Amino acid sequence: MARTLRPTGVPPPLLPGVLRLAANYTDGVATATNVLHFLCHETSGLVDSDVVTVVTNLAAAWNNLWKPRAHDTWHVTEFDAVYAEIEAQPLIKRVRLADATAGQQTGSIEFANCCFLINWATGDPRRGGKPRSYLAGCAFEADADSAHVNPTDITDFAALITTWMAAVPASSHGSLAVDNFIEYSIVNHKAYRTAGQAFTITGGALNAVIGTQRRRVGRVRG
Repeated sequence: MARTLRPTGVPPPLLPGVLRLAANYTDGVATATNVLHFLCHETSGLVDSDVVTVVTNLAAAWNNLWKPRAHDTWHVTEFDAVYAEIEAQPLIKRVRLADATAGQQTGSIEFANCCFLINWATGDPRRGGKPRSYLAGCAFEADADSAHVNPTDITDFAALITTWMAAVPASSHGSLAVDNFIEYSIVNHKAYRTAGQAFTITGGALNAVIGTQRRRVGRVRG
């Protein structure tokens, strides 16, 4: 039987109230991307500057999670965001922010496909409902052995993740409030949903095993 490479049907539009943020990185040769989703609500009078400020705040908070344990040869190039308005649905607002934030670790660098892997916790009951983020830029100093992350990094990431989770709602501005960091699902049982579904992320932890995701290197998506 042939393997299905893409879900059947048509991808649904972004659900009103969802903000999608893509952080794009490079080390000069390889590229990588993290795509994050947030559930928001609006009060009357939403303006473009509200969206720009929220995106700027979320980008800064994500950098604070990523950069402390990342190698300094890697840096963010830009953040691309798409927000689907609620009041004026389905009006889409787009924000692109240039960035040059670099990792803060020095010494030897791991291979480009080696990543820190964060497993996020949600209430998604699906078998495949296990959201994760692969963070590029591991240094060799992060290796406990050929397969595992140094326990120090696991401890450090626990504090960084806690700070990130608190920063998400604090990123709100003006008429745009950020409610939750979410897993955003548009596929179920190998078919596109008629509408996206959000599952609240309640926390996360660094996987003790080093992630290796060749698919996420050399591929920028917004």
